[in-house]
Amino acid sequence: MLWTPDLTNLMTRQLLEPTGQFWRTAGDPDDVPIKCLEADIQEFGERIAELAKVRKVMYFLFAFKEGVEKDGVKCSVVFKRSA
Repeated sequence: MLWTPDLTNLMTRQLLEPTGQFWRTAGDPDDVPIKCLEADIQEFGERIAELAKVRKVMYFLFAFKEGVEKDGVKCSVVFKRSA
């Protein structure tokens, strides 16, 4: 049996620091892509991929529009095997 220590706090810190900068300019229509520094998005993706390899888990990222609180959102993810 392989034992893996719980590294959740460490990995959360690694994932969230340093923060990436993503924004939308006031007045932009909803169909305009969110702006970001390309280096930030690349590094953020690399960190998530690396953590997924270590923990063998999937990470889901959610973005909330202004005024939406995470406590007010409920969702579930269901995986089905394809036939």
